[in-house]
Amino acid sequence: MGPESIIMAYLHDTFSSLPMSSENLDSIILAIGRRATHMISNNIEGSQILQMDVVVRIAIGLSDIDHQSVSISTLVNSLEKVTINQDGSSNLDDTCSICLEGLGDGSNSKLVRTKCSHVFHEDCITEWFQYCNARQSYSCPLCRCQVTYVD
Repeated sequence: MGPESIIMAYLHDTFSSLPMSSENLDSIILAIGRRATHMISNNIEGSQILQMDVVVRIAIGLSDIDHQSVSISTLVNSLEKVTINQDGSSNLDDTCSICLEGLGDGSNSKLVRTKCSHVFHEDCITEWFQYCNARQSYSCPLCRCQVTYVD
């Protein structure tokens, strides 16, 4: 088994646990291989060790992972609840990035945190998800990280 075969087998083993089709996996491995070949051919310094960082972003909508029946209210209710400190401070960003109003402004708005650690008014994120629903995926309005239902 040659070096290229060993590398391809290693890449396949590394990425095979990702939730994707074998066609997409093969496509990613080929792209990595092409990039590695390019790096080797342009190795002006003659380095013996080359480093390549690979980031694979997989967007899975709720419909793709058998959560079609999850309502928006159930999704919002599954988000972490955030409370404001007694003195009115929250140690959070000052504003909700959806409505641009203060998070700890004394209103009775409930606050929720997504898995990507962004905090929003519960009503605002509910409206955002309703907007996203037409596009078949629920994402954070700040970083577009997929928001999924967790029991």
